[in-house]
Amino acid sequence: MVRPGAPEQAGTVADGPRLEPGAEVVMLSVPSLAAYGRLARVAASGLLIRHGFSYAELEDLRLAVDEAIILLLGRADHVGRIHVRFGFDDDGVFVEAVAEFDEDRHLWTDEATARFRRLVTELVDDVSLDADHGRVALRKHRSAAA
Repeated sequence: MVRPGAPEQAGTVADGPRLEPGAEVVMLSVPSLAAYGRLARVAASGLLIRHGFSYAELEDLRLAVDEAIILLLGRADHVGRIHVRFGFDDDGVFVEAVAEFDEDRHLWTDEATARFRRLVTELVDDVSLDADHGRVALRKHRSAAA
């Protein structure tokens, strides 16, 4: 489930990565608990293998997804869910992670945001953060060799 009003096929983070219409989309929704973060990493790995990404691309995106979950959760578990949407098109993969907490607030510190950007910018081709809506969007282009 994506937040009400969020389009199913288009990227939803303004000025960030986009998913082309007609792309294959897989959605995962987990409780907002650190213990469930592993499911998002495993899903990313399995889906990227299915879509023919290289091992290096798989590892890059798996780590980026892990960091997105860490950023969304902050230092605590929450009552609510994290929705992760994986979209595959000819260009590569789009990932959007959205935190939907009962307290409906997202407390990303400047330190956490800087850490995320430092670790993730080298792993993916495009990153967009929307702390007001608890959203992280990533785009990884498929390499020519894949």
